[in-house]
Amino acid sequence: LFPMTDVGEDVTVPDKALDFLWQEAIRQHEALLESKDSVDTRASFMLGLLGVMLTIFAGVFVAFWSAPAALQLSQTDVLGWWLSIVTTAGIVLSLVLALTFEIWILLPRFFAAGVDLFAAYGVSSDPSVGPSDLKDAALRALLPAVGDNTVTYLGSTWLYQVASLLTASSLVL
Repeated sequence: LFPMTDVGEDVTVPDKALDFLWQEAIRQHEALLESKDSVDTRASFMLGLLGVMLTIFAGVFVAFWSAPAALQLSQTDVLGWWLSIVTTAGIVLSLVLALTFEIWILLPRFFAAGVDLFAAYGVSSDPSVGPSDLKDAALRALLPAVGDNTVTYLGSTWLYQVASLLTASSLVL
């Protein structure tokens, strides 16, 4: 047993409990990293798909709006012309928003890797620090990273879902 300090309280944790907590924190962190990689892979795929869609739609819209048919439509059917304008603007807006969200997923504001290995190496060279103390300190550094990464991952998942809906809506429009 060894003392741990958390928010001013001395807590004694058995070595076996510390080992269990360490293994569980590592397991959760690895699972979270795999999930994040999955979302990043899907976001990368969707980003490529959006690039193709934006290129195709840009060609179609330029061909339509620069043709005499658009001018003729504005003179013969004002409601149809406005519907075409709204549809074009809606598709372009949804594609640009989806593109922005997919890029935002790939560039998270925060992502923690875990324990600072250089600092841990420096601390471990001190003969007064035992293996249990080192594992305790590493666990204390890892737990906030797992929590913060979970928040980042959930935000990325939400952005991916919104971007996917925007992409689908641009195809339907």
